[in-house]
Amino acid sequence: MKQPAPSKSAPPRSDAPYDHRYHAGNVGDVLKHTALVALLKGLTAQPEPLHVLDTHAGGGRYRLKPTGEWTAGIGRLDAALPADAAPAVHDYLAAVAWNRQPSHGGGYPGSPLIIQAALRPTDRLTCVELAEEPRAELTVALSEHAQCVVADGDGLSALVAAASAAPSGELLGFIDPPYSRKQEWAEVADAIFACWMARPTVRLMLWYPIKSASRPNALKGRLRAAGVPATAIELCSTPLHDDSKRRNALNGSGVLLVQPPPGVVAQVAAALPALGARLATRGSWTSQVEAWEAAP
Repeated sequence: MKQPAPSKSAPPRSDAPYDHRYHAGNVGDVLKHTALVALLKGLTAQPEPLHVLDTHAGGGRYRLKPTGEWTAGIGRLDAALPADAAPAVHDYLAAVAWNRQPSHGGGYPGSPLIIQAALRPTDRLTCVELAEEPRAELTVALSEHAQCVVADGDGLSALVAAASAAPSGELLGFIDPPYSRKQEWAEVADAIFACWMARPTVRLMLWYPIKSASRPNALKGRLRAAGVPATAIELCSTPLHDDSKRRNALNGSGVLLVQPPPGVVAQVAAALPALGARLATRGSWTSQVEAWEAAP
């Protein structure tokens, strides 16, 4: 029996500060963007026009300094990647090659530029960013692309509104919040549920950090109880039981996919061994793929 569902009300606007540039290219970005590239490849292979809405877009381009979180992320993929690594890994590296200097940082594209590069002429992208400075940077970065729009406001509310509008082609919501407030975990679950109720064909991708198992498990349980069909793919480069002294550390991350095209989950799952082996901080890593169907 379907359990009580999340509220259908629009999530509140978040004014929490967040700067993508400090985390660009880290272990979370590696999994997130590997999955995003695979998802976009699957969706653009279908005939329907695609509208992508990025709820927390950021500035679009980032400079990787000689030291930073990227050294434990994309920096570890710069060398010794076997030629037989899963195609999704090679697709990811090609997508983030913008101004990259292996082992020396360079530049790293945010999700809006990765999405824009994958679009066809019939597709469009809406980027929502709350903070003024990165929104201005992104507006400049996408200024030559007429199919891309940058907007102010609450990205989750914008996504629910787009899902509630008259259907026109495929809609993909890319949800990548800062999780700077505990309430955001419930807000993203509410937004996903509202989108799925408003448009049963909606495609969604949510990224979430893993610092302990409790909040990710609660998120997945909330969506499962609400009857939203989804697949969660998780990769921890530092196993949780090995990091008890660093409670706020990013042990890993997960992506939750709602109604991805056929084959996408298998492609991302196939990338996990190559990613895990190179991102592992203490010689070991863990991964899991968990799926559930819509409740009757």
